[in-house]
Amino acid sequence: MSRLELLTIRYLGLVGEALTLGCADGKPEEQAIRTAGKCHDRIEHIAQYILSGEDWETRALGLADDLKFIRASLERHAGELERGLPHSLPTPKQIDELSDALGAINSVEARFQQLEAKDLAGIINILEAHIQQLDGEIRTERSNLTRKLAGLVGDTIKRLRLHGVILLQLGGASEQMRREQREDAALDAAHSQVFILEQAPLSQDIKNAVRGAANNGLNRW
Repeated sequence: MSRLELLTIRYLGLVGEALTLGCADGKPEEQAIRTAGKCHDRIEHIAQYILSGEDWETRALGLADDLKFIRASLERHAGELERGLPHSLPTPKQIDELSDALGAINSVEARFQQLEAKDLAGIINILEAHIQQLDGEIRTERSNLTRKLAGLVGDTIKRLRLHGVILLQLGGASEQMRREQREDAALDAAHSQVFILEQAPLSQDIKNAVRGAANNGLNRW
């Protein structure tokens, strides 16, 4: 359901209610009573179109007629409406604005309907090509950012090494670590700057002492 349909239903309901109240407060006029009934009939028709899945063209034709009906009712039954709900009624300007909005929507809809199948296929092809181009640009940018991050990580660790700060690998590299290195360029760049304790020029007792003191990386001094 569109906003246009909701507003049209609301305005029809307000006019119908105002006419009913206006006739109750004064001498009932047969034409005003019939108009109030037609307001409710038109609301039911709008709902039926929506529930039955009618296309927009059919619904738009009905809405255009409903708006003309509301506009004419505001002028024809001004007295009864004034006695009913004068402060809640739509103004002629509001009805005209709705009609203009409906016309604008119908104009756009008509342009789409005028497009031939080959035109639509051409538009789809252009959009698909543009999407593929954007996907390629995104992949390239992501790859560039990954390389930049890996370079930044490696350079940062090298700067720490200049100050005597190193990364120390206490044990052997697990298969999970190797897999993560292959999948993460930044991790691989960091690992390329790691010192391997097992390869250090130290006795095995000293290596074991370092591992024990660090508790396999859980203790930080």
